[in-house]
Amino acid sequence: GTEILSRIDNLLHLVEAKQQLVVNKQALDQTATRDPVTGAFTPHYLVTEGGKHYSHARRHGGPLAVLTFRMDSYGEIAGKVGKTVADQLLAKVAKLVMGTLRAEDSMGRTAEATFTVIFPGTSSQQALNFARRMHEQLEKAQVTYRDQVLKIRTSLGLAALDVDTVSSIEELMKAAQQRLQDAASRKVQRTSDQDEASPLKPATLPSDIDRAVQIIEHADAQQLGDGASEMLRRMLPFLLAVCRRLNVELPLDKITQALRNRPK
Repeated sequence: GTEILSRIDNLLHLVEAKQQLVVNKQALDQTATRDPVTGAFTPHYLVTEGGKHYSHARRHGGPLAVLTFRMDSYGEIAGKVGKTVADQLLAKVAKLVMGTLRAEDSMGRTAEATFTVIFPGTSSQQALNFARRMHEQLEKAQVTYRDQVLKIRTSLGLAALDVDTVSSIEELMKAAQQRLQDAASRKVQRTSDQDEASPLKPATLPSDIDRAVQIIEHADAQQLGDGASEMLRRMLPFLLAVCRRLNVELPLDKITQALRNRPK
């Protein structure tokens, strides 16, 4: 009986020790600042830094952008040459991107092959320009391992305070992550090489809509003639949605009334 009790006691001590190891690891994960494989920030530290930038942007009304990108070919490469080599390539990708960032930017590894970059003081257009350059650079990279070509394929997602309505850095990061998922889904549906090489290429507008947009861009309403009123009438729901999205006020009620009073 004493031997059984001793074994049970030892087993309980072992369970407690394992539980303490888990607690210690969680505490270490929260205090660590760098991912050991890539050198990028840990997710917890990235959110902490991002929260500071978010608070500063909200206080001073400045821009803030978040870019999330994933090395889609990571799993394929790991299957071909092993996880160790795939991790080494992932680390090189991280180092390459971090080498192009400013001192105030923060980049973290937020999933196995996914990174998130926080750009303080950066508009959505500026972040998009950076993302395009980065994407082209990575996709053109030629990596060979033991006579095997390892192609780097990426998907990107962007979010920014000048286009997204959010209440925290976490929400802004989630918006970027969702757009990455959307971009990856669209890439799966693509079949042409041209589309595959241009994941940020906007969808082509139908010819009639494209023509209308061109006229609007050049403020040449005369070309529309009597069609201007009809176009404006059909655009009202879109304008209302934009106003709600951006929290701005436009005299849409006056426009609506004017259209109603205008003879058809």
